[in-house]
Amino acid sequence: MGATVDAYIESCRDRFLAELKAFLSIPSVSTLPQHKPDIERASEFVAERLRAAGIFVWSAYIVPE
Repeated sequence: MGATVDAYIESCRDRFLAELKAFLSIPSVSTLPQHKPDIERASEFVAERLRAAGIFVWSAYIVPE
């Protein structure tokens, strides 16, 4: 099974790296109010990837509001 997982990871490597770079490009760690849209965008980015993996996501919201 390990070889199958390794082969899958290797076959998707470019996509995984592109998605990681896209996520890391979002300035999502801040307490500044002007970054709230970026934090929401990062939250939705993660929620979309979880949904694509078949994981139920009730909602993506920022705490505290």
